[in-house]
Amino acid sequence: MKQVVLPIAAMLLLFAACRQEPVTVKFRGKAMGTYYEATYLSENGYVNYQPQIDSVLAVFNESLSTYSPTSIVSKVNQANAGDTIPVDDMFATVFTKSVEVNQKSGGAFDPSVMPLVNAWGFGYQKNPPPVDSAMVDSLLKLVDLASFTLLKNPWRMVKGKQNTQLDFNAIAQGYGVDVVCEFLEKQNIHNYLVDIGGELRARGQNAKFEPWTVGIDKPIDTLKEREVQEIVRLRDMSISTSGNYRKFYIKDGVKYAHTIDPKTGRPKLSNLLSVSVFNPQCITADAYATAFMVMGYEKARNFAEAEPALNALFIYSDEQGNLKTYYTPGVEVVTNKP
Repeated sequence: MKQVVLPIAAMLLLFAACRQEPVTVKFRGKAMGTYYEATYLSENGYVNYQPQIDSVLAVFNESLSTYSPTSIVSKVNQANAGDTIPVDDMFATVFTKSVEVNQKSGGAFDPSVMPLVNAWGFGYQKNPPPVDSAMVDSLLKLVDLASFTLLKNPWRMVKGKQNTQLDFNAIAQGYGVDVVCEFLEKQNIHNYLVDIGGELRARGQNAKFEPWTVGIDKPIDTLKEREVQEIVRLRDMSISTSGNYRKFYIKDGVKYAHTIDPKTGRPKLSNLLSVSVFNPQCITADAYATAFMVMGYEKARNFAEAEPALNALFIYSDEQGNLKTYYTPGVEVVTNKP
């Protein structure tokens, strides 16, 4: 019997014909009081992992959501001084990262600011009483991250001071993005874009075999429709954007923004309108985005330029009120916006 040997070119064509093209899978859901969206390329046909991701995020919510009275963080907040509360890996990861960023940022990031977040109307407490200077001074005494002690084997939290509380909303969404991405990677998904409430992480390429691109909003609170200020490319990178144009209220003609300065106890307003922080891990980007808003433009810019692991894009107003953009060298901005 004569053996048939195919030429190399024919073998390559046969392999290409048999190889299945990646399928783009995209879905949207609700999580952590906001939306989430996942887009990924599946090598094994249309495989929808939304039910599994919903389950992962449900577990996440019962660990870190202050809006769930049965969550682990709520149990910590409801505990008395001296109590020891069992916590899980998710809680331990977020708390550990919070302590790290708190120390590196000189206290600009501090999740123990929760009592003040509630007092100013940006937390889970409904219809809080009016805020005055005496109340702020009293609540500032509860901003004490060092009063919480994390023990391991097994994980548990020791609460050292009465009425102290933790608020992980400035870091939890970023960590939620990382958790979803880790799930996808365990399913051998290596090209994806995951978005939870505007915190994003990308890996690989999109369906056009190009890097993922995302838009950064123009930080003007009077816009009726979303306008994009900048478009950036993400190459195996996360981006987290924080800005006082997103969450605020106006009372008696005064604007109150959701970024609370842990040192003054008051909403932080400055010429820094928006900051987007880039890091491979979304949990890190999310925490520093909040820290930078507290720092203000000049201090945050100096910090970002001195920190090799971070890049940032700042949108601020100059002395004439004009919108200005500055970004560190590692940010890849698309110059030709549509």
